[in-house]
Amino acid sequence: MANTKITSRVLADNAVLTANITDANVTTAKVADNAVTGDKVSDDVALAGNPTTTTQSAGNNTTRIATTAFVSTAVANLADSAPDALNTLNELAAAMGDDANFSTTITNSIAAKLPLAGGTMTGDLNTSALIHLSSADPILKFTDTAGGDAFGLFASASNYLGFYNFTDSRVDAVIDGAGNFGIGTDSPDSPLEISSSDDTRMKITDTGDSSELMLRSDGANTQIYTNTAHDLGIYTSGNVGQLHLKQSDGKVGIGTTSPSTKLHLGGTAPLDSIIRQDSTSSGTNWEIGERAAGKWQIFEDDNDSIVATFMSTGNVGIGTTSPSETLHVKRADGTALIVESSNDQNNTGDRINIEFRTDAAQGIAKIIGGKEGNYQGSSTRSGYLAFQTINANSYAERMRINSSGFTSVSNDPNYIASDQAGLQVERGGLLIHGTSLSTNFHTANHHGNYWTFIGSAGASGSYAGNFRISVPNPEGTVGTAWGGLQLEIYISGYNAKFCHAILSGYTNGGVTLSESTIIRSSGSHSISYGNYHTAGGSSNQGFYFDVDIPAYVHPAVFFRITRAGDASAGKETSMKNLKIEWS
Repeated sequence: MANTKITSRVLADNAVLTANITDANVTTAKVADNAVTGDKVSDDVALAGNPTTTTQSAGNNTTRIATTAFVSTAVANLADSAPDALNTLNELAAAMGDDANFSTTITNSIAAKLPLAGGTMTGDLNTSALIHLSSADPILKFTDTAGGDAFGLFASASNYLGFYNFTDSRVDAVIDGAGNFGIGTDSPDSPLEISSSDDTRMKITDTGDSSELMLRSDGANTQIYTNTAHDLGIYTSGNVGQLHLKQSDGKVGIGTTSPSTKLHLGGTAPLDSIIRQDSTSSGTNWEIGERAAGKWQIFEDDNDSIVATFMSTGNVGIGTTSPSETLHVKRADGTALIVESSNDQNNTGDRINIEFRTDAAQGIAKIIGGKEGNYQGSSTRSGYLAFQTINANSYAERMRINSSGFTSVSNDPNYIASDQAGLQVERGGLLIHGTSLSTNFHTANHHGNYWTFIGSAGASGSYAGNFRISVPNPEGTVGTAWGGLQLEIYISGYNAKFCHAILSGYTNGGVTLSESTIIRSSGSHSISYGNYHTAGGSSNQGFYFDVDIPAYVHPAVFFRITRAGDASAGKETSMKNLKIEWS
């Protein structure tokens, strides 16, 4: 008989129990398709044994039965080759600190971090690693939120690290690739270079002894320092003070730490305090200082010669190292002393004075060198030498030697000698201290004898007239002086005319003339003599001696005093106010 399928309508509910079915009796082949539906299966069906079913594809999200293979694939996909220590939920939970709010915690933590795009930090940045800034001219900026100033560190394309002042837009300091540090410059050429257009200074303060600067190089043991008195000094090896500047009075010491003057050179022996100057252009090197005990000298090094010596006694030597007087000038030959005017040489009347004074700085006499006449160039120079003395607080000229060599002696400040005589005496005359025979008042050799030569009186052509020698004495008697008087005159001309005459006499409280004689002559001459005086004088206190001559061509005159007193003391003839003239 054929098998008849039992439908659910035939069996009562709960009629077929698992106990009534033998193992393996119910097979899929014996169950009609779609015969077993969900509503016919109990909600808590327990499948014993090893039931199987079709494994669904990975990612299936339906209500189909998931086989062990499906589950294993899903779990494996979930772990996705995670390390063994993190391939379970427990391990993941432990790794997240068993934080049920892990997402919130992570979100809040990330919110407190600095974004890669940049931002503002509110706390400290601590790191034990490098902070690397990489860009074109990278800069690290520091801003003072309270004061508003901003500064930065930056790396320049010019190969230096710079300190930048954003507030003033200025590079304040740099360190270049060679390790040179520059303040105020971006191109230092020394290990430390400070540059400023205004006030460049470097200050080191020592709070221990209140010093404000101390620079030292251990190699040479050299210091630039200030002490508690704020003096500035430079020390060399052994802490020897070589240069010391006192703050209190500005005095500078070299070789001493206690300068007593504006510049004080220290030393204990000659040559310790020499100042030297080397000249590269002229080739002349100079030294000044105490080269020998008690002698401060100027030394010219090229010729190894001492130019001048200043003694501790106050004597000064030029050309000598042992001056015996206040000024001692020594020279082998040539000019030893020049006194020069700074005025233009074309200014007539310029002069140079050498004045003699007392210890009270009051002038008493002068020697004057002056320009004379037309002084227009070196080829036409003319000058005079004059001597002045002071009387009643006023200087007056007493003697002058002019450019032609003529000499005048006068107590008249307005008197200027002419060129008529080599020696001209005006207002004061000559006081001849004679001997028993003759005087030494001789200036020329004439006919084997010394005479005073007057020179030519006529400018040109012939000359005729009276030649007079006079000794007026307006000041009264000569006193107790007495002695013989003999005056000799020789006049000659180019036309062979001449006259040789003598006047004789004596003095004793006055002038007594005894005779005049023409010794010899060529032509007709006449002579005369007599007492002569000026206003206020006695009639016998002076005399005159005249020689009238005919026409002479360029006459010349010689005269001499051949007797003027004797050898006894106080017995001489006064020739005061001796005057020689043509009339």
